Amino acid sequence: MAKYFVFCGVDFCGKTTHSQGLVDRLCERGEAAEWTREPGSPHIALNVRDFALSLKQVSPWGLELLFNADRADHLKWVGRQLDAGTTVVSDRSFLSGLAYGLARGLRYKDLAPIYKMVITRLPDHIFFLDTPLEIIERRMNRTQIEGGLTREEVKGMEHMRDVRKTFLRLIEAPVYDPFFAPLKGRITIINTDDKSIEETAKIIDEVVGRDL
Repeated sequence: MAKYFVFCGVDFCGKTTHSQGLVDRLCERGEAAEWTREPGSPHIALNVRDFALSLKQVSPWGLELLFNADRADHLKWVGRQLDAGTTVVSDRSFLSGLAYGLARGLRYKDLAPIYKMVITRLPDHIFFLDTPLEIIERRMNRTQIEGGLTREEVKGMEHMRDVRKTFLRLIEAPVYDPFFAPLKGRITIINTDDKSIEETAKIIDEVVGRDL
C-alpha cells in the first residue's frame, strides 16, 4: 500500500540526502516511489521555490500565503500519486512551514486555520532529523563561502536554534490540537549526532518497513 513519508528539520540537517536515499532504496526493491519537496515541487505548475529561496524582501504573511498556495497544489499531486499506488517521499511538509512561520514571529492561532484549510492529507510518517547545531553551523559556513545561502539561512544560527526549538514543540501538536491527532505515534526523531549516513538510513528503513 502506498504511503506518504516526510523528512523535516532545520536547514542542512540532511533532509534531501535521506529523502532521496529512501526513494532510491524503495525503487531498488521494486516499489513505486516518487521524491518531492516543499516548496517548489518539480511536479506542480507553481514555481515559488526560486523566489522563496531568494533574498527578495517580502512580509512573513506574504511568505505564508505563497507557501500555502504551493502546498495546496502539491498535496493534490501527492493524493493522486498515493491513489495510483505510488509512495511519496517529501523533503519538508506543513510541519516545516509551521516551524519557520512561528520562528518568524507569527502566531499558531493565526496560522492554524490556514494550514487546516490547505492540508488535505497528513503524512503517514514524519522523520525529524535532529542534527547537532555545531554541525549545522559548519555546513552553513561552508555554503556561505560558496555564496549560496537562502533567506532563512542568512538569519544565522540564533534563528536556526529558534527553528529547532519550534520544531520540537510542534512535534507535540497531536497532543494539544485534535486536527493533528492522527499523527500521534507517526513521528520519529532521529538524533544524527553520532550516526553515519548508513546508520541513519537503517533506522529510516526499519520504520518504513513497518509502515509499508
